[in-house]
Amino acid sequence: MLALVACNGGPMPVDSRKLLDGLDGPKVQTVAESLTESAKKAEAEGNYKMATQYYTQIMDKKPDDVDTAFSLGEAYRRSGDPDKAILIYDRLIAKDPKNIAAKESKGLALIAKGDFEGPTPLFEAVMKEDPKRWKTLNALGIMFSTRNLQPEAQQYFNEALKYHPDSASIYNNLGLSQALDRKFDAAISSLLKGSALANSATSERKRIDLNLALVYASAGKLDDAKALAEMYLDGAALNNNLGLYAHLAKDDQMARAYLNMALTESKVYYAKAWDNLQDITANGNDNTTPTSAAHTKTKAHAGKNKTAGKAEMPNDLFPSADATAPAAVSPPVVAAPNPAPAAAAPAVPATE
Repeated sequence: MLALVACNGGPMPVDSRKLLDGLDGPKVQTVAESLTESAKKAEAEGNYKMATQYYTQIMDKKPDDVDTAFSLGEAYRRSGDPDKAILIYDRLIAKDPKNIAAKESKGLALIAKGDFEGPTPLFEAVMKEDPKRWKTLNALGIMFSTRNLQPEAQQYFNEALKYHPDSASIYNNLGLSQALDRKFDAAISSLLKGSALANSATSERKRIDLNLALVYASAGKLDDAKALAEMYLDGAALNNNLGLYAHLAKDDQMARAYLNMALTESKVYYAKAWDNLQDITANGNDNTTPTSAAHTKTKAHAGKNKTAGKAEMPNDLFPSADATAPAAVSPPVVAAPNPAPAAAAPAVPATE
């Protein structure tokens, strides 16, 4: 038997050293590799805030690592902190002006901040280098959609789907644009595809399904809208949405009933339901007012905890935009449609 360690502390026999050198030892990760693996796992679970912590630790050890810096920027952007993301993208672009990934992501971060003008030159630069980048095509679709240029927007979304056909977000955006264009059957089809592609029990799936519920209501399919909303909402929030759905389905009597229930059930001033009820009553031709219990509660809490929007959703209505549309890039621009009512579809499109 070969002695692996000499008992007297002398040199190891040559044959023993060759044996050890030939053995496969355990593959031990470096600290950076372990942190990167943890960051990727957090991203896969949708926990982008945790991912930023891991990437920050890696950057402390590898401050000049471009890939890690970009990943940190993406984690900040997707965790809802576009300002920090933009700082990172700007540093990457300053270091390499041809970094189209950083330019693309900076444009997406600006859109997240509600800026639909600043991204235009960034996306133009990206499309010049690579006209098949689906994130940029999707983003350009968003920019056209916010200007009520829905046919153009739908061209970009469909172009983006050529290169990323399994994107729930693109189908969500296409469906919203179609709804704004009052193409409700097409919108429902697109949103159903998006819902099927989104992972269940995620905020993305909830957003798409609640968008779909509003489109169902806009198409007069109130039962379908109610069935979807009941999967995610209950109590006052559910009745508020059902009131809005009934209004979109042109049944204001039912809408007022649901909204009064929402106001009565809520323990605090419910601005969304109150605003919805006031809007419906003001736009009607009768003198219907909220029930006394609901009215007393809203008066007592007037001005407290007010929030914008009319539906309980992860996002808000399309913002209005009168600015000139971005410069034409592939695919070609077509004629603008007549503007569609903002109430026809609910949400700001999603980026990834």
